[in-house]
Amino acid sequence: MNRYYGFAMIVVMLGFFSGCGYFRSGKPTAAVSGHVTYQGKPVNEGQVIFIPVGEGYAVSAELQSGGTYRVQTQDGGLLPGSYQVSVVPPVIKLPDTPQTPGQEITKEVDNIPAKYRSTSTSGLEITVKTKATTLDIAMTD
Repeated sequence: MNRYYGFAMIVVMLGFFSGCGYFRSGKPTAAVSGHVTYQGKPVNEGQVIFIPVGEGYAVSAELQSGGTYRVQTQDGGLLPGSYQVSVVPPVIKLPDTPQTPGQEITKEVDNIPAKYRSTSTSGLEITVKTKATTLDIAMTD
């Protein structure tokens, strides 16, 4: 009986890890990178969010100095398909205090207009094929 229990646990764990995306999908992905600017100046803080239209998973890419970003996933990049894109300000983690637990708040920034903070209003969309894709985002008011 113990032998079957051990085997069953292995099967359950493999199912769990594959469902969580622990193992690579095996599907081809494409590198996605670019620059984000606001009124011609680089946006150095925040994230670019990619929400799949249809099947797939959401991915975020951290903005670096110079306004650059690069999508990095365990699969290497984004799965082929269409994605709605938004740019969001960075999140600040506040520490615990004796009176309240820590929390996360959105940093106040002037260089990411409200329009671009949601995929439903940004008007940004990208189609990823199986080759590297560049998406430069030039935000205005």
